[in-house]
Amino acid sequence: MIDDAASKRQKAIFSMRDTEHEVPDEVEAEKYGLVYVRMDGDIGNVATKETMVKAFEIILRDERVKAILVNIYGGITRGDMIAESILGAAKQLGPLRVPMVVRLQGTNSELGLRILEKANLGLHTEADFGKAAERAVELAKQRQ
Repeated sequence: MIDDAASKRQKAIFSMRDTEHEVPDEVEAEKYGLVYVRMDGDIGNVATKETMVKAFEIILRDERVKAILVNIYGGITRGDMIAESILGAAKQLGPLRVPMVVRLQGTNSELGLRILEKANLGLHTEADFGKAAERAVELAKQRQ
């Protein structure tokens, strides 16, 4: 077993990688610089517009997903830029089949949350991680 994080340093070893027996969505996510781990449960968890679109597409392929929790803590990454990426992705994908809770914390996070709220796309916003997680679970339970 080799740690995936070593792929950039161990190119020769990883060139022999056979992804045939790996989870296809995890392999695809990796191509876009995303880390997606398929888990049991009801919540699919996840920043440019393009990476957001791919992340949401991959997550939404899993019919078991009942809610999406986007949790961003950005010191360097600006919350308003993340919000614009999320909005762009949501508009491109059209109505989502599951509710989405977005938690932003860090640089310009308040502005980012306001941007998401004003967009009126039915996204749920929270600044606190615990509240965001509780809200995602609550919304997922409503879909069972």
